[in-house]
Amino acid sequence: MQHSNSRVFAVVGVVIAAIVAAALVMPAARQLGPPTGLLTAAAIIGIPILLVLAVSGAAHYGVVASSVVAVVVAVVTCVVSWVVAAFAFATALSGSVTGLVLALVLFGTPALSVLILGLLALRVVRGRSEDVSIHREAQHQ
Repeated sequence: MQHSNSRVFAVVGVVIAAIVAAALVMPAARQLGPPTGLLTAAAIIGIPILLVLAVSGAAHYGVVASSVVAVVVAVVTCVVSWVVAAFAFATALSGSVTGLVLALVLFGTPALSVLILGLLALRVVRGRSEDVSIHREAQHQ
């Protein structure tokens, strides 16, 4: 039962981090003008995602593995968000895409990135409780 609770908590953390990513796209994109804006934008969108994923995944993965997963997901999401913001800015200047499509791409891509990478990590990275259950099964044989 402990395994399923920690896994559910990690999944909820991934969903919350995706919502946070979508909510912070515009505040981060506004910082991309000045030369130091890239780091500021990365901090605005990356740190909250990193914290939510690290805290929610700690029970499932362990502290170190959870932190590594959170850093990878946050960095990839920051890069994806930067590319999408640049694309959205260029398309907005050309006027070739409607506002609704642009908004869906701008807000949806970082959230989708967090969801896909976070849920993929749950499938690929072995949870801490899985190691304990395998160890217990080996002792009982």
